[in-house]
Amino acid sequence: MIFGAILLGLTPIFLLVALGGLLRKRLSANAWQGLDRLNFEILFPALLFVAASGRPIAPADLARIGPAVWAILLAGLAIGWGARRLGPARFLDFAGAWQTAWRFNTALGFVALASLSRGNAALLSVAVGMAVPVANLFAVSALSRGNSLGLRGTVLKVALNPLLLASIAGVLVGLSGRTIPGPVLAPLSMLAQAALPIALISIGA
Repeated sequence: MIFGAILLGLTPIFLLVALGGLLRKRLSANAWQGLDRLNFEILFPALLFVAASGRPIAPADLARIGPAVWAILLAGLAIGWGARRLGPARFLDFAGAWQTAWRFNTALGFVALASLSRGNAALLSVAVGMAVPVANLFAVSALSRGNSLGLRGTVLKVALNPLLLASIAGVLVGLSGRTIPGPVLAPLSMLAQAALPIALISIGA
């Protein structure tokens, strides 16, 4: 009975992924890349901001979630480094694979976000906001070793990440306890609602 209810709840997700598979050849590779970019730059940040700012956030939530998230990322970093001897000799080649130990698929997190209550969705957004800068710092630092990105480029790439900026903005609004005016929240909510369907279709493609 419970399994059937879970399967029924996941059916729309499976259908959208399947739709992406059917539409794969209808759009060019550049078009799919453009959709992914739109999601990363606009739609996902809107979803994060709306979820994080949708309810008041207690400072205790930040103190509880932050260390737990960072500990998980550090554990992944250390475990991945343990496989260095088994990886490619060239560090830059290894770094690409190493990232899989701590980087996470935000799109799959947003699938979970859609099934959570409003309060838990806000907490998940806080967790993402805590994880994004650290995960990106690890990733960009690893990839910049051996190329010309440098410290300044690394810092800028992390600081200007749209998911990070949206998470910080949403958390700040949540901490303030203020509500966003309707004329501002309405278009943001519309963008947020488009993020998950487009992400699932793109995953299927």
